[in-house]
Amino acid sequence: MVRGPQSVLYGSDAIGGVINIILKRGKGKPNGYVKAWAGSYHTYGETVAGGGSQGWLDYYASVTRLDSRGFSAAAVRDGNHERDGFGGTSYMTKLGITPSDKFETTMLVKGHANRIETDDGGGSGQDDPDRYGKDRELLLRIEPKLSLLDGRWEQRFAFSHVRNRRTDN
Repeated sequence: MVRGPQSVLYGSDAIGGVINIILKRGKGKPNGYVKAWAGSYHTYGETVAGGGSQGWLDYYASVTRLDSRGFSAAAVRDGNHERDGFGGTSYMTKLGITPSDKFETTMLVKGHANRIETDDGGGSGQDDPDRYGKDRELLLRIEPKLSLLDGRWEQRFAFSHVRNRRTDN
């Protein structure tokens, strides 16, 4: 069930849910972590992240890399022996400036670069084993927020720029 302002958009008969993603803010002394994982189809991932705060400034950044040898959705019996892998890097940097309890500005840089191998078809001679696509996205956002009347009146203004480039070779 969705409550609050989002319920107007989706109503009580909504078939799915609404996901609200809130990006981390840095807190306290500089800290971070490194994480690595592995899975099926020779899938490997790594993340490096960290953040902190100093006075009126908070910061957080992360970089994640994911690689998978993948598998072919096209039938091997039709001569399709290549695996359709994936390789991608995503990154995020968030900077917050809070000079007073009434005003703050958040700046965000977020993006990814992926290489995706795909199948054209499943039958004999339908698949190009050299086909792949690339997907690159960059998001820039700045959002100042002014809070007045003990937080009862809040003004936000956000400027965002998104660039997405996709190619299919």
